[in-house]
Order: sequence, then structure tokens, then C-alpha cells
Amino acid sequence: MIITSENLNLKKSIQIFYPINSGGNNPRIRLSSGTFQKIELEDDKVKYRSGAFLPKEPWRQTNTTEYNLLFSNEAMSKPKTWDIGSHIAIVRIPEYALLPLGKFNFRSIETVEEYQSIVSNLEGEKAIKEVLNRLSDYILNPQNLEILGIQVTEPNFKTVTVNYYGNSNEKLFVGMHLDSWDKAPLRRRHKSRNRICINLGQEDRFFLFINLTLMDMFRHLGLSETEDIHKHYRGTEIGYEFMLRYPSYPVVQLRVAPGEAYIAPTDNIIHEASTIGNHYPDITLTFLGYFGI
Repeated sequence: MIITSENLNLKKSIQIFYPINSGGNNPRIRLSSGTFQKIELEDDKVKYRSGAFLPKEPWRQTNTTEYNLLFSNEAMSKPKTWDIGSHIAIVRIPEYALLPLGKFNFRSIETVEEYQSIVSNLEGEKAIKEVLNRLSDYILNPQNLEILGIQVTEPNFKTVTVNYYGNSNEKLFVGMHLDSWDKAPLRRRHKSRNRICINLGQEDRFFLFINLTLMDMFRHLGLSETEDIHKHYRGTEIGYEFMLRYPSYPVVQLRVAPGEAYIAPTDNIIHEASTIGNHYPDITLTFLGYFGI
């Protein structure tokens, strides 16, 4: 399929929520210069899957107009306005909720190998379940909660998600992508479970996403709900078509500090994570469910 590239300015759609006084000294939100499709070279040390998309550098801070398109504090005072399919939040996890993990001293881990023996034992599994029990303030619906567990990756990667591809079962980096935990059709993607992902590491990490839902992208591509919806029944190719059509549309980089978590509808947005510039292993604990603030 040949897609002609066009320009599209940042639009208002996905809303980000966090306490204004929680930003610290570093920028909370930055924007990329767009996206690009990675071309693999034989001597690349980091191997991506064929056709992978990455945020295009340089990153920059938002201007006032862009910030107002992205940021909202409405849900902080009106929690009933939370939309599970189009809202993202940064929250500070109470120390009480993470106490069950204290005995493992995750923040002292300096190598990925040190972590392996911790999460594989029954004591570790029990501690993770207890953390979930203590996150009740963020659980909107107790049904269909799922533990995705603790993930540890090496630091200093532009993107962190990897998967196995092809007959060789080769492990490759994924790039900007869509989750499909609930395998919902495009029209119901906004009702899929979202995730809460806690930063257990020693350094900031970054949640990357395009601030449009899949249906937003569908419409910006000029597709018709009557004629094209069945072709894109699951919506799994919408994000790639959008990034091809609008390569200058920015990726949002949202900083998540140690002890913080992001809540995001990863079955309904194109997203990734980054640990670029970090020196210690990236450690996260993730749950699927219906989370909000």
C-alpha cells in the first residue's frame, strides 16, 4: 500500500492527569519531532522488527498551546469524569502499597541477573498480589484484574519492548505499538482494560505515546465507519498507517519518576517506553484491569 505523507498538527484527544506540583525539576512532558520507520543495518547492535516505528528526535518541551491540549487536572477534583479509554494519569504510589516488596530492595539491584531469583519464588508472587490488594484507591472495577508481573530490562534504550518473531524465534525490539490484551474490535477498544505500571527502579523512565485513540486515527485517515470498519475490524494496522501518513505528528514523552506509576489505555493507543540515558536496570510492576483516579 502506498500512503502519501501529510502534515497534521497536535490535536486534543487523550488527556493527561497529574498533580501540578509533582513535576520536579525535569520536564514532565516533551514532544518528539514525529516518527520514522527504522531501516535495519547489518551492524546495528539493537535489532528491531521489520517496519518498526520510532520517535523522531530531537525532543522538545511543549509550548503553552500544546501543553493545554495535552494536560488536564479535571479528574483530580471530579473523579467521575475519568474515561478509561482516553485518559492517562501519573500517580505517586503510597509507600504503604509497596511495603510488601520492601524486603527485596529492588532499588539496590545493579544487574538484570540479580533480579531473576527474586520474582521466580513463591514469596515474590505473594508480595506482588499484596501490592495489588493495596492499590484499591486506583481500582475502578475489581473484575478481571490480571498481574502482568515485574519486568526488568537493561538501561539506556530508546524503546524497551521486545518480542519473538519469525521461524528463528529471534528476539527483536518492537518500537511504537498497540497492545491487544483484550482483543477487542476497533469500535470497542475504548472499553478494554487499561494498565497501571509502577516504576520500581532508581531512575526516571519515560512512557511514550501518540495522544490519539485508534478511532481518532481511523477518522484522520479519512476512513468510513460504514465502508472501512470491517477491513480494520481489530484496528491493529491503524497506528502504522497513521504514522506513515503523518510522520511529523509528535510522540508524547511522559516522565515517570521512581515510586510513580502511569495509568494508560494501552489497548487503545500507540505507545512504548524508554530508558534512554539511564544507568541502572529498568524495573516495573504492571497490572491489567480497570484503573483510574
